[in-house]
Amino acid sequence: MRFAGSGIVIVLMLSPELQTQDSMEQNSRNTNYQFWRQDNHPIVLITAPFINQKLEYIHNNPVVAGIVDKAEEYVYSSARDYFNGKQCGLLEVELL
Repeated sequence: MRFAGSGIVIVLMLSPELQTQDSMEQNSRNTNYQFWRQDNHPIVLITAPFINQKLEYIHNNPVVAGIVDKAEEYVYSSARDYFNGKQCGLLEVELL
């Protein structure tokens, strides 16, 4: 898997219909092509509203992906614990 990005670039170069602006972008850290995002930097979770915003975002990922209709329906999520206000998921969760 070390050269997965290089293989993807080759496929994109041979298939212009698959290319997007972001997929063929060059930048100072990558002299050829940028495929993987480089903006996944850690964020300090300081305030309760900010933590809740991020938690809601994570809980809603399965909904956005179309896996479930409601976040609390996803079996691998702590959303069901937060929705019910008690431990009911697969793992023990300390509610924030």
